[in-house]
Amino acid sequence: MVNRDLGGVLNRASYRLLGLLTRPYAGLIRDWRDEHLSLAPRGSPPRPAKTLYCYSPNVVPTPRDWPPNAVATGYWVSEDGDGPIDPELEAFVAAGEPPVYVGFGSSVGPDPIQLSRSVDQAVRVTGRAVVATGWGGLAGQAWNEDTIVVEQASHRWLFPRVAAVVHRGGAGTTAAGLRAGRPSIVCPFQGDQYFW
Repeated sequence: MVNRDLGGVLNRASYRLLGLLTRPYAGLIRDWRDEHLSLAPRGSPPRPAKTLYCYSPNVVPTPRDWPPNAVATGYWVSEDGDGPIDPELEAFVAAGEPPVYVGFGSSVGPDPIQLSRSVDQAVRVTGRAVVATGWGGLAGQAWNEDTIVVEQASHRWLFPRVAAVVHRGGAGTTAAGLRAGRPSIVCPFQGDQYFW
């Protein structure tokens, strides 16, 4: 991804390219809008509608050429939290030095088994770790006793309790790492992950 101003024409072209890259997720977004927000399918918004971007303008300043109806609002965080915390994870985190979090969410690399081996080698050197397998980005590894493996974990609860966050660079995970004030190491797989 490009992380600098390319000028008006190329900036707009990159915006259209991002639209093409996110097209595979259109069905998920459409269903979510319908089921959770009771919104009609997305079309061309009416003129007075605002376009809201859920990231902090302190992280990415608002471009000067944006129209007044485009607003970076800050990160959107649910007040309800992320649900119950796994007691085994809670006990692991409390039992020693802060672990390193390693997770890749919905991203799947070309070789999950090799990625798992690489992660295992790294966490054996660094010490304790929480490894989140996500949607299958990590698999087929016999982890050591200083590592707990979970499918997912509440970033809001976990990140303030870890030494560092290693992740794919998704916007939400990046925001959670920033909110927790923890060092982040981004290992991007695709799309906007390279930007974050």
